[in-house]
Amino acid sequence: MRPMKIKSVKLYNFSSYVGECEINLDTVPGKNVILIGGNNGAGKTSLFTAVKLALYGPQCFRFQDRNNQYTARLRGLINHDAFLSADMRSFVELRVGLPVGRHVTDYTIRREWFLQEKSLGERFTVLAGDTQLGEQDLDFFQNYLFTVIPPNMFDLFFFDGEEVGKSLSSGRHRQFLKEAVLTLSGFDTFGLLQKFCRTFVSSEQEAEEFAGTARQLKETDDGIAALEELIEREQARLEDLRVQHAQRSAERTQLEAGFSRSGGLREDQRREIESELTALDGVKTENSRKIRGFVETLMPVFITRDLAGQAQKQLHDEKLVQQYENVQALLSPAAMRQIIQDIPGFQAGRTDALADALAGGIADHLRPDVDLASFSRIHDLSEEQEQQVSAIMTNLRNFSSDDMVAVCRTRADASERYDALTKKLRSAMPQSEAEEYDGKLSRLSAAIHSMSASIGEAEARLEQAKADLKRQTAARDRLGKALQQQSRYQTAYVYTDRIRRMMEQLLSSAAKEKRGQIAELSLRVFRQIIRKDDYIHLVELDDDFNVYIYKKQRYTLEELSALMRNIGPDAFERRLGVTGADMAARALGLPSRQELYASLSKRRDENQLSLDGGRELELYSRIDLEQFSKGEKQVFVLSLYWAIIKTSRRRIPFIIDTPFARIDTEHRAQLSRIFFPEISDQVIVLSTDEEVVGHYREILKPFTAREYLLEYDAGSSRTNVRPGYFNEVRP
Repeated sequence: MRPMKIKSVKLYNFSSYVGECEINLDTVPGKNVILIGGNNGAGKTSLFTAVKLALYGPQCFRFQDRNNQYTARLRGLINHDAFLSADMRSFVELRVGLPVGRHVTDYTIRREWFLQEKSLGERFTVLAGDTQLGEQDLDFFQNYLFTVIPPNMFDLFFFDGEEVGKSLSSGRHRQFLKEAVLTLSGFDTFGLLQKFCRTFVSSEQEAEEFAGTARQLKETDDGIAALEELIEREQARLEDLRVQHAQRSAERTQLEAGFSRSGGLREDQRREIESELTALDGVKTENSRKIRGFVETLMPVFITRDLAGQAQKQLHDEKLVQQYENVQALLSPAAMRQIIQDIPGFQAGRTDALADALAGGIADHLRPDVDLASFSRIHDLSEEQEQQVSAIMTNLRNFSSDDMVAVCRTRADASERYDALTKKLRSAMPQSEAEEYDGKLSRLSAAIHSMSASIGEAEARLEQAKADLKRQTAARDRLGKALQQQSRYQTAYVYTDRIRRMMEQLLSSAAKEKRGQIAELSLRVFRQIIRKDDYIHLVELDDDFNVYIYKKQRYTLEELSALMRNIGPDAFERRLGVTGADMAARALGLPSRQELYASLSKRRDENQLSLDGGRELELYSRIDLEQFSKGEKQVFVLSLYWAIIKTSRRRIPFIIDTPFARIDTEHRAQLSRIFFPEISDQVIVLSTDEEVVGHYREILKPFTAREYLLEYDAGSSRTNVRPGYFNEVRP
């Protein structure tokens, strides 16, 4: 198939393009890139929109026909100064080369707008060479153009780099990928044949003898179609909810991390710290009291504890001497004589001798073991003072230096912790900001909780719809068999139904092969651009065109069995992928994935597989696309688009606005070197002064046919187009 090319674009009073402005976009073999630079607001997006609008008209904005909304969008695109003229006029014009058979024919497509009794009118004209197409040929041309670039596919060829990374995060991506693959590969014809056969069978069964069964079959078919649409909507809604849930969870994680980094404290954390400070203050006070008591009482004695024994003995001796002297004074010989004389019947002749002997004997008996001649009193304490000293000595004997060291250490630790918590309180953000954080966190948590509930409800509705679809499909099969038993229209029904089933099989087989090609090519291109061979190992597109990404991982049989029992067969297959599950089945000598699932679901004592011995299988583990950076995500989507376009063999112009919007510098060179020179025969790149400049521009230069710079003149409110490019100041 020969390539389609945009030869030139002409704008007249369109957006910021005042008057007539024409840009030559023609390319030559080997130089397929048109590089158009412009700062934000210079008119790149307007040029981008003008190309789509010329080709598609209302369908550029996803309207089926001209309506008030389409007219309102047009009014916003026409240069406001154009309305100053009595003969208001604006247009966009494309000169394109379209393949017609073995040749390429030049067409000039123009959409022109004018005022007609204050209403905005549109005129659509097409020239084939120099010949204007009539109304019938114009309809034919429009239909033909839509087969070259179907309106539902223009997002694949004309897209904004700011938005491309979001495409796989939307609930509509599966339907878009499905339409892209089937339409660009020509497989949609199978779908049209299926629809025709179904309609034919239904219409042929309107005869009276088939009325009852046919009506039931039609109602069942309608129910199945409605359920399929419901499942599509619920799957898209569920995917959107999961993406939103992941985004809100990431926002909450970032909020909590940012709050923590800035020293923020939640109210409950603040209360915990204040409570701990109170407890620490009590610990400090109690241990300070113990230390102070030691310092004021025991410490001097403890320091001189080697002299304490001597002091205690001296005090004891002084007490004994004092007792001896007191007794000696009280029981003197004179006192003893008086006592003896008072004894009834005592003979007085021996009183003095007895008194002296008795006083001396008692004194000798009570004499302390002290050299009284050399003994001298040192302390001479009162009884109260002696009791105090005795108590101190007792405390000294019971005192443990290790315990006092522990008390000091406990007080020091408490003081250190007290100071740290006090510092944390002082450095924490103001209470008003903490309350604002608590409010944001509360709202995010509520939203996440609500989304979790919504996800659960959506999953339940989806499972119910799938169960209903299964029942309805079984009912349709039963009705179909009943109809086949009828005689009048049996032959037509059987052959038509066979055609329908054959189309289903052909579509399924062709789509499966195409999905495999796209997955393999997108993986290869992604690896070339990202330059990390071990980053991902497998890309899969399932029957519903869900895109799954996998990395190799080693599993033991015990882990696989636990995984199957914990999450079930469907989630198990999503985790390992169809390829990984098939690999596991083959490695274990099982004939199918179903046999694998059944075997792994059994308990250890029921399982015929040997789960012991540590045997490992290298399979796959699914990677969530949300784990990629924004740049990696955009590179992956571009690789997927590349694969779809290349496998479709469509040779259509490729236009990208802000190509490096989310691409980091590490991957820009690879995109410039690999992607743009190869994606299409004509690539129009609309770049800011921070994207395709410097080194990246040099990479593209050998492939660049033309360069333009869009400059917006604020004084005249208009965009000027001049050959050349930015006066680069960046490397």
